[in-house]
Amino acid sequence: MTAGRAPARSLLRRLAPDGRGVVLAEFAIAIVPILLLFFCICQLSVLAYVHLMVKHAAFVGVRTEAVVHPRMPDAGSEDDVKAGVMMLLGAIPGVDANDVTIQTSLAGRYEQKLDTVTVVLQYRCSVPLADHIICTSGTFPLKASASFPNQGSSYQRIWGS
Repeated sequence: MTAGRAPARSLLRRLAPDGRGVVLAEFAIAIVPILLLFFCICQLSVLAYVHLMVKHAAFVGVRTEAVVHPRMPDAGSEDDVKAGVMMLLGAIPGVDANDVTIQTSLAGRYEQKLDTVTVVLQYRCSVPLADHIICTSGTFPLKASASFPNQGSSYQRIWGS
């Protein structure tokens, strides 16, 4: 039995100082967390950009609501708010009208208070690997609210009660 072990020991002694394959093994171990970190940073950057778009869409929606107030006699359609919001959010790849929820809190016809619009987007994450870590359910909810004074409030008393 010792004769069989002797060649193995001599082979190990010859290979011990040889480090040619070590770099490849270290690279294979290190590349996975590095790529995972890179993809997570990319996904977070995309989410930050989309959240900024949602905040701007909420402002556009409330501005549309305040200026084209649906309760005024000469107002436009209530769909103008959704059209204004979707004009911005529709430019984001993969976002459609079913992913967007718009909630409005309107001032009365002559009230001195703010109109408020809340936009909620269920964003489907798209960066490989990171979508399973950051967006565990497949979507990431992004919510923003904006308020704007009702432009038709006390200035338009000529329309009656």
